[in-house]
Amino acid sequence: MQPFLTKRTGPSRSLDREASNNRRIIVFEGIDGAGKSTMLAEIEAALSRRFNVLKERLAPIMVDVFKDLVDEPANEKGKYQDVIPGEFRHASYIIESIVQFKLLDETYRKYDFLLFDRWLHTNEAYLPEIINYREWFATVGEYIPLPDLVFYCRVDPAVAVERLRQREDWVYLKLGEERLRSYLSWLQERYDSLMDHDGVIILDCEKSIAELREQVLETIEEKFSLRAAEQALA
Repeated sequence: MQPFLTKRTGPSRSLDREASNNRRIIVFEGIDGAGKSTMLAEIEAALSRRFNVLKERLAPIMVDVFKDLVDEPANEKGKYQDVIPGEFRHASYIIESIVQFKLLDETYRKYDFLLFDRWLHTNEAYLPEIINYREWFATVGEYIPLPDLVFYCRVDPAVAVERLRQREDWVYLKLGEERLRSYLSWLQERYDSLMDHDGVIILDCEKSIAELREQVLETIEEKFSLRAAEQALA
């Protein structure tokens, strides 16, 4: 691949200030330990050499609220997931996502790319199956913009467990190796079902970071015609 992201000395310039409503949202999804954060950091570093890039989380506040309400008072012995009903958590994440894009609209317009570590797929994968209010969730969820690209970081659950063990991740320390492997295997099955449709790019995250970075950058370049955009900006 020819390097279209070579570093330049001048300030970053927007791809298209006049069409700023056309948000370029790129999402990285997958189980814990799949390599989402690593890949997102690599792509952020590469794109930031040329473009205005913002790394974000979807609906980050309510998770902290639930932890403050349940996990902290229980001294980490309990889990808010076991206390707060799934439908309520799902509703809170959707509502926060809508508010997030409304309140930060002006900020988001300043960037060429919004890189999200997780998206709504996480809700469906991690939460119990939503039985009640499905129609309401679907209707309200339409107010959240669709991502332009979704990368599914897929890895063998055993590999994910080992990565989490090496970095002494809290979920490894909390569940232990066997329980965590079983949990991640269950999540992987749910993700595989959710991501089994056109438009999702599956990344084999057992490959080297360099290979994955090249695959992602090539996909982004093709999707958004970056070379043509750069020529127009020159």
